[in-house]
Amino acid sequence: MTRRPKPMMEDGYSVIGYMCLTDFECELGLACGGNTVYPSERNLRKWRKCIPQCGIAKVRVVGIEVLQEADYEAECDEKGPAP
Repeated sequence: MTRRPKPMMEDGYSVIGYMCLTDFECELGLACGGNTVYPSERNLRKWRKCIPQCGIAKVRVVGIEVLQEADYEAECDEKGPAP
């Protein structure tokens, strides 16, 4: 198994992102398909046409614990359910 290229789970590691405000307020942690956090406000506006109606949330995502190490050599079908 190959290790990830940089330690993402160090103490205090976080990432700033942007979300649809409605997703953040009403669906975060509840939506079966998950919620998308975008890398920039511009990227969010490009892919989510609901922003004029819904608004924008700037969020900080903090890594807490690695539950399963990555296996970069494993087959991956991103469209199917997890095994």
